[in-house]
Amino acid sequence: MIKIGRNDPCPCGSGKKYKKCCQDKSGQALSQLATMNMLTDELHQFVDKHYMKLLEPARREFWWDIDSEGELRGLTKEIAERCFYEWLVFDFEAYENQTFIDLLIHRKPNLTPEELKVLSIMRSSAVSLYEVEEIFQDKGILLKDLLLDGLYEIDDAKLSTQIRKGTMLAVRLLHLDEKYVIVGVGNPFQREVKDELMEYVKAEHEDFRKEYPGTSMGDFLKKVSYVFNDFWCGIWAVPDEESLKKVVEVLSKMSFSVYNIDDEQGVIRRMDAMEGVKRVVAEKNDADEDEEQEKEKEKEEEEEQEQEVTWMSEEISPDGEKISVLCEIYNGKFNITSHDKGLFEKWKTIVEERLAGLVVFERNLDVSDIFDMIKAIRDNALAR
Repeated sequence: MIKIGRNDPCPCGSGKKYKKCCQDKSGQALSQLATMNMLTDELHQFVDKHYMKLLEPARREFWWDIDSEGELRGLTKEIAERCFYEWLVFDFEAYENQTFIDLLIHRKPNLTPEELKVLSIMRSSAVSLYEVEEIFQDKGILLKDLLLDGLYEIDDAKLSTQIRKGTMLAVRLLHLDEKYVIVGVGNPFQREVKDELMEYVKAEHEDFRKEYPGTSMGDFLKKVSYVFNDFWCGIWAVPDEESLKKVVEVLSKMSFSVYNIDDEQGVIRRMDAMEGVKRVVAEKNDADEDEEQEKEKEKEEEEEQEQEVTWMSEEISPDGEKISVLCEIYNGKFNITSHDKGLFEKWKTIVEERLAGLVVFERNLDVSDIFDMIKAIRDNALAR
C-alpha cells in the first residue's frame, strides 16, 4: 500500500491534509472512498512500473480513429484524457479477461480484506449514462440511469450548484461507504443530444452483439465504455475547413434575443392567446402504455413545461420557402430565435409589444460572430 505522509492531501478527497482529516479519527480504518482513491493511484503506478508496453495498444483501442492530438483542444482534450486513464485502470483488458485490477490482486498477496472488497467493487463497475432528475440545492442530485434503469441519490453539495436538471453524465457510480459516489470526471452532455446519443449507444450495442451474441447492455458498457467518449469527441472535435464553413454558413442566418422574465405565468398566458403562434408539443410514442404509466408521463410533461415551453410561428417567404420563428421559456429566460432575419424582427416587435411589463430585454446574440471567432482561434492554433 502507498504510504500516506502527514502533510499529503487526504485520500478521502476532502481537500484537507491527511493529519487534519482521516489520521485524526483515532486510528479508525480509512473510508472505502479513501481506500478506492489510494488504490486507483496505486494502479496507475502499477501500470507505469510493469505494463508500459500495453499503453499504446490501450490508446489505439480507446481512441480508435480519433486524433486526440489534432482534433481536440483545451478542456475538451483534458476531459477525454482523464476518461482514458480511468478506463485504463478500471476496464481495459490487459490480457484476456484480465484487467489491471485483476493483475494487481494476483501480484500483491498482502492486500487487506477491505482493500480486496473495494477492488471487487471497482472491478464490477461500469460507466453508464445518467440524467439529472432532481437537484437538491446545496445537498446533492438524483440521477436516473437511462440505459440500465435505476435511480441514485448523490450527496454532493458542490455539484448541486454546478449542474442543471436534464443534463446527462456518462460516469461511473460506485457504492462505497453505504452511498453512491461518482468516480472520475466522465463526459457531460446537454439534453439536446439525448435522443441522438441514446440511438448511437444502442446501435453500437447491436453491432457488438453481432460479434458477441447475447451480450447484455451492462456487459457491453463494461467492455466498450469509451462509446461515450467517441460521441463526445464527435461533438467537440475541431472540424475540418469545409465542415466549419457549412456550420458558419447555416448559423450566420440565425438571429437570437434573450429576455429576463418578470412574470412567467403571465408570459405563458399571453403567448398561448397570441394569434399566429402555436405551442409546440412533443409527439407521444404510439406504443401501448398502461394507465399508470400514462399518468406518470403526463405528470413529467407538466413538470417539464414549468421550466421549458416553446411556441412556433411559420410563414411562407417571398421565395416560396417555409420559414419559422421560435419563442421559448428556457432555463429561466425568454428567447426568440429564427434563421430568417425579417421574420425574427417582426416577431421581436410583436413580443415586445404584447409582453410589455412581463419581460425585459437582456441581449442579442449573433451566432455567426461566435463561430467566426472559433474559426480564427482554430486557424491560429493549427498554424503554431
